[in-house]
Amino acid sequence: MPKATLLLLASCLALGAAGCAPTLRFNQSFLVAEDMKITDKGYASLQSTGESFDLSPIRQVEGKSSADHVIIFKVHGSYFITGEGFKNLWRLWPSGTDEIHYKPVDDLVAPKGGFTGVALAPDGKCALFTFNKSGVPTQVHVSSGGDIDAKRCPDA
Repeated sequence: MPKATLLLLASCLALGAAGCAPTLRFNQSFLVAEDMKITDKGYASLQSTGESFDLSPIRQVEGKSSADHVIIFKVHGSYFITGEGFKNLWRLWPSGTDEIHYKPVDDLVAPKGGFTGVALAPDGKCALFTFNKSGVPTQVHVSSGGDIDAKRCPDA
């Protein structure tokens, strides 16, 4: 067999073996929410991992009154970010190497003046978002895909 054919065959086998690597399951969720300080330029970093985010586009939408601290929570690969006075709960999800998509969670309307008393916590396959609505503690369950339900986790 010619050398070129052997080389081509070896390359094909190596590429095939790389595509068939074994996989295992792991849970990409936080056990607790983490607070992040936002710099003047709009950057924030997780203390636990050092991952950093450019939150300046979100901060621009939220307005000048948005907090200089945010709460972040990760559930099944999606991050949720909000802060005191925010008008939105934001969902961020990976879009490639060092890039992330972002958008507000649909159908979640903040009270006038923005969310207050905000907290994020685990709830099975969801994030439990707690906030004050007219002085009354309110909570919604949010799936990693951004679906919400006031009574239970939509992914349960």
